[in-house]
Amino acid sequence: MHSYVYGELEVVQLLAFADNYLYLISSDSRQTWTAIDPGDAGVIEQALEQLGGRLTRILATHHHVDHVGGIAKLKDLFGAKVYGPQNCKKDCRVGISSLDKDSSELEDHRIRLLEVPGHTACHVAYYFAEHSCVFVGDALFAMGCGRLFTGTMENLHASVQNLLSLPEKTQVFCAHEYTLRNFEFAESLGRLSPEQKARKNRVLTLRKDELPTVPFLVADEKATSPFYTSSLAKFKECRLLRDIF
Repeated sequence: MHSYVYGELEVVQLLAFADNYLYLISSDSRQTWTAIDPGDAGVIEQALEQLGGRLTRILATHHHVDHVGGIAKLKDLFGAKVYGPQNCKKDCRVGISSLDKDSSELEDHRIRLLEVPGHTACHVAYYFAEHSCVFVGDALFAMGCGRLFTGTMENLHASVQNLLSLPEKTQVFCAHEYTLRNFEFAESLGRLSPEQKARKNRVLTLRKDELPTVPFLVADEKATSPFYTSSLAKFKECRLLRDIF
């Protein structure tokens, strides 16, 4: 369990399965919590026992089971209100309310719902502009992005570009610890740049101490990721090569 504080907003990062990150966020001194992509209900329950407070909201970025697998149980246990893309309904087996596309109130802090299709046809991210952090699910990873399932390459490219157009100080919270593997892929494309080498060294130090490489800065991703390109053709080639790496 790792905690990050941005003003009144606290983000608690939890590891599940082999490499998934689940999140609990609170902006009222741990009285109430919102879970993001709770694929494992037990991990969330255990964390709440340690942290105190109650779960009142659940946000899903997309419908894959490692992101929504715990929602039904958590909704039954806590009566939390659930938000996410509409195609999550059948996968979560619970009713999901629609968020307003522009913004919604969450614990007295405004969030923006960003549509970031590609990995799946319906995929969203949750952007806390006042606190300079964004929760992106599988749309974007450190040095990478999600593979295509039900979206299109054009969608995925646009979503990566849109996320990386956020302010460079934005902290990106993705849902998997894939950074070292993504650096191995980057090395397979050719010699690393000085910026990539410096970032890789920071990542190696973190992983040696079993620390997460997430969150990461938009600025770092723009400076080092092979997926940050305005060319759809180059992006497609990179994504297809990563699929078979």
